[in-house]
Amino acid sequence: MTEKISILIPTKGRHKKLRRLIDNIFSTSNDSKNVEIVFHIDSDDVLSLEEINNYRKSSPNDIFVSKGKDIIFSDLWNHCIRYATGNIFMICGDDVTFKTQNWDLIIREEFSKLPEDKIGYICVNDEIHRGVLGVHGFIHRNWVDVLGYITPKDFIYCWADNWVDDIAKMVDRRIYLNHVIVSHDHWINKKSEYDETYKRNQQNYEKVKSQTEQHYIDTLPIRQKDAEKLKEFILSYSNKHTIM
Repeated sequence: MTEKISILIPTKGRHKKLRRLIDNIFSTSNDSKNVEIVFHIDSDDVLSLEEINNYRKSSPNDIFVSKGKDIIFSDLWNHCIRYATGNIFMICGDDVTFKTQNWDLIIREEFSKLPEDKIGYICVNDEIHRGVLGVHGFIHRNWVDVLGYITPKDFIYCWADNWVDDIAKMVDRRIYLNHVIVSHDHWINKKSEYDETYKRNQQNYEKVKSQTEQHYIDTLPIRQKDAEKLKEFILSYSNKHTIM
């Protein structure tokens, strides 16, 4: 049975880029019927909501929308996941380009190599971090079921990828695919203009940067505890299926 992949994408104020993003994701996949996109869009971002609704009218592919207001940045993917029907989730952004054809086949193949518990973080080449930080990563629903969340809920900007990457290292289930490229078309990489969304996020983060960085350090015990939960699941899953 082919496992569906849910691409989770919070977006704001980038309605002009959404159609290109959606086309890019589905056109580079091998089996678009088993790929879906779940956007989170602020309820007052009328233009983005209209763009997605218009696209859905003529698209055979699955596109879902989570709506809300004033949700903290790192919690947005948790809101996306409420509408996801797949078993494999990608923590994605709205400023990316999928460059590797048949990326979905490769991701499913990597998950098939994992033990049957499917606990792992499979991250790809974003052409910025290149594996130093695991970004644009994929995890299985089992991970989310064990921890009760996909990304941390209390960071105003950044740190969501770091959080998942750290836990994956702790359980020794981090896999980096250098040959699978999902370019992060960030302004800092000179691939996008410095738009209002970047500006707002950056300005908000700069106001609390030192506090946020300290908060990440202070929350290490939480990540360690969650890593232990995943290890216990891996062990119990292995024991259960060995006995059977």
